[in-house]
Amino acid sequence: MNIPDTIKVGSITYKVIFTDSQESEDNGECNQGNCTIKINKDAPRAMQEKVFWHELAHAWNITWEEETVESIAQMITTITNDNHLYKEVSDE
Repeated sequence: MNIPDTIKVGSITYKVIFTDSQESEDNGECNQGNCTIKINKDAPRAMQEKVFWHELAHAWNITWEEETVESIAQMITTITNDNHLYKEVSDE
C-alpha cells in the first residue's frame, strides 16, 4: 500500500507525517486541531499501514472508542491484504 502524503476526510485535508519513534510512545497519532496524521517511520511497513487506517478512523469520527477504531483498522487492513486490493510496497 502506498500511504499518501495527504488524505481528504470530508472537507478537511490531513497531512500524513512519518515521525521518529522518540516523538510518541504510540505508533501513530491523529490530531484534528492541526489536521495531521503521524505514523512512526521505524515501525514495520505492515504496522504503518494498520496505523494509517487506525488514525484515519479517528479522523472520520472523533467520538469512537479506541476498541471501535482498532476493530475498523484491523478489518480494513485484513480485507485489503487478503484480497490484494493494492500493490505491495517493500520495506525501505
